Amino acid sequence: MAPLVAYFVRAEWQPAFWIFPTYWPAKLFWTLQIRWQHVLFWGGLRGSLSIALALSLPLSLPYRTEMTMLVFGAVVFSLLAQGLTVAPLLKLLGLTERETESLEYEVLQGRLLAETAALAELDSLRQRGLIAAQVCDDLKAELTATQQTLSERLTSMGGAQRLVRRSHLGRRCR
Repeated sequence: MAPLVAYFVRAEWQPAFWIFPTYWPAKLFWTLQIRWQHVLFWGGLRGSLSIALALSLPLSLPYRTEMTMLVFGAVVFSLLAQGLTVAPLLKLLGLTERETESLEYEVLQGRLLAETAALAELDSLRQRGLIAAQVCDDLKAELTATQQTLSERLTSMGGAQRLVRRSHLGRRCR
């Protein structure tokens, strides 16, 4: 029983020995918040490779069945225990609250760009005579009003703009 427990502990905690020590050298090339290292460690992907290796063991190998069951047990534990606790971990580390506000800001930015492109396309359609002047003017008034509303909402979300900029800068390589 002790070897099984030792394998289980080793399989679940082994990523800590390569994720955390590589943090400082990795900072030379890109910025990775230390909180994301915890997520990388906790969400370690080792299921499919472990199962493939266990199933590829020769049938004549002693204790092959026990090793295969052990691997399946470790994979099921990883899926259930770690997989179901990733969301609470992200909340605990404060990695989800910002995302909602940033996402809303980015969606508003995208909508504003789409409205601007729609206005430009309306002008193009009108110049080519593919849309009636009255219809074009009505649609332009509606799009301009929507643009104004979106611009005001984006301005009121100044804090989200800083978060979006910071997250984009954090993704860039140095």
